[in-house]
Amino acid sequence: LMESLLDIQELRMGKKILNLESCQIGNLIEGVIEELKPVAEQKGLYLRFEPAVGPIPVVKLDKKRMREAILNLVDNAIKYTNKGGVEIKLKIKNLKLEIAVIDTGIGMEKEEIDYFLQGKLFERGQEAKKLYGPGRGIGLSIVIEFIKAHSGKIWAESEGWGKGTTFRIELPVNKE
Repeated sequence: LMESLLDIQELRMGKKILNLESCQIGNLIEGVIEELKPVAEQKGLYLRFEPAVGPIPVVKLDKKRMREAILNLVDNAIKYTNKGGVEIKLKIKNLKLEIAVIDTGIGMEKEEIDYFLQGKLFERGQEAKKLYGPGRGIGLSIVIEFIKAHSGKIWAESEGWGKGTTFRIELPVNKE
């Protein structure tokens, strides 16, 4: 927790340097799924990965931080989903790698999405607090800062309460 908070602060101040290395993002996602699958199964949820059609280029990422970002998104999706499940999809579009984390969970209103994507620490929605009380409200802040540090974008879509949420990460494809 402390390491993550320090990372966020250093990234925001421009003092943190990423440790970029070649990464096969599909392998990284499969590792996250393997780690979180028992948690999803315990709740009776599915957890699936749909790789992109065709080859996914190797990209330069800070593997540790990108893994933590994806892990946080998938973990949150599991926490805030009571039935159905979570799916991670990959695709390449316009020299960008898009990672979508799609859940059938509690959903969010547009105003709430806009608020949380500001990356404020220790903030959680009322429905999230009811469903999962022990959360600290830093996971999404970590995701946002790590994605920004990789020159990426993050956004979310939801049709409202009870209709699930899709978080999308877009990263530039830096071919070697």
